[in-house]
Formats: sequence, structure tokens, C-alpha cells
Amino acid sequence: MPDIGPMLGRLTSLRDPNSGQEFPLEWKQEMEWLSDVGADCIEWIVVDEEHNPLYDDIDLSSYPIVSINIHSLTQTLLSVKFLDNICHHAKRHGITRLVLPLLEESSVSSDVMMLVDEVSRRHPSLSFSLET
Repeated sequence: MPDIGPMLGRLTSLRDPNSGQEFPLEWKQEMEWLSDVGADCIEWIVVDEEHNPLYDDIDLSSYPIVSINIHSLTQTLLSVKFLDNICHHAKRHGITRLVLPLLEESSVSSDVMMLVDEVSRRHPSLSFSLET
């Protein structure tokens, strides 16, 4: 049976109803609620480069995180440095799939695809999915 689950932030209320996407303050509570909604995994979300437990010195490997959606790419241009940093932390937590939403600021272009190619070659243990 395939893994089925929501994106992080979908089981709790938004702090700002106009934000659309934000990292939930109650992320641990969401992990506990997964089984209540019939889910067995979750997609982690990154909405900025700082405020996220992904970067902290905590162990996320015990949580059923199947991928990281780097939603912040919709608001900032893709850079190798930024993506390398996410890749480093993903591997540190045992997460092997990254979802790159190439929309809005980081829309699909040959330059963006070259950056994705470069980073994917640097991190062959990770798989990259494009949300376009």
C-alpha cells in the first residue's frame, strides 16, 4: 500500500489566515494527528530559511516524513547554496525526497534546471521532484 499523507500545516489552523502557507507552530501535534485522519506519512514544509526545526539540533528521523517541500522557492530565487543547505539537513534527518515548487519567483527556466541538475549531482542519494 502506498504512503498517503498531507503536507505539514494542513491539520492545524493558520496563524495568519491570509498567508496560505506557513510552518505550523503545532507541528508535533500534527504528527500525532496523522493516524487520526488515516495518514501514515507527512510532507515537511520549508517556508523560510530560518524558522524551521529542520535546521535545529533535534532528531526528526523518528517522524514519518517522506519528503520536504521547499515552498520558500515560490518567494525567492533558487540558489545552489540554499538548496545545498536543505539537502544537507534532509540527509541528516534521513529524508531522501525533495519537492521543488518551481512557481512564481523560481519558475521553470533553463537556468533553474541547470541549478537543479548541479545540486542533484552533488547529492545523488536524494531524489528531486518538480512541482510546476
